[in-house]
Amino acid sequence: MRSVEANTRADGRELLAEAERIGIEVHAVRFPFDAADRALDDLRAGRSAGAAVLVDGSWR
Repeated sequence: MRSVEANTRADGRELLAEAERIGIEVHAVRFPFDAADRALDDLRAGRSAGAAVLVDGSWR
């Protein structure tokens, strides 16, 4: 699956509804903002299984 920048909100809603219908699971690895370089290094090296997500300290 790939994302493009020309999607609309309706496209997003449709995609999420389809993902729920077919049971897609998202696997994300959280990194603090100050570890963005490490997140990119892990992605390049194949050390991250799933999506790398940058979060601030207030997000849980």
